[in-house]
Amino acid sequence: MCHAWSEIKYALILVCADNGEMLILDCMGQCKASILDAPKGRTIDAAFSYSLGFVIAVEDNLFFYEADPEGNERAPVTLIGDSCKVKMAGKETFSADRNNNVQCLAMPALEDAIYAVT
Repeated sequence: MCHAWSEIKYALILVCADNGEMLILDCMGQCKASILDAPKGRTIDAAFSYSLGFVIAVEDNLFFYEADPEGNERAPVTLIGDSCKVKMAGKETFSADRNNNVQCLAMPALEDAIYAVT
């Protein structure tokens, strides 16, 4: 289970369950919506917010969700495109015997890169 707080302009909290369900709560903790295009049945290992929405990690895949700028309460975030796979920096850091699931995400203030810890 993981969570992320959105940028202040959206004031949303993303809560991710072990079964892949994603819920959006308001800043008071009230459930606003269930994300229909969540990766149900798969464990969400990490979540991170950025200026346009949220990024989640499922195993070694990243999914990007954008917040609706109009504040649509029925669909406050939408999956953007397909997932992208995390590529390890070099062969010496990759091991087929090791769990390479993303455990933590970070992004610099310019939002020009995303860093994943496995």
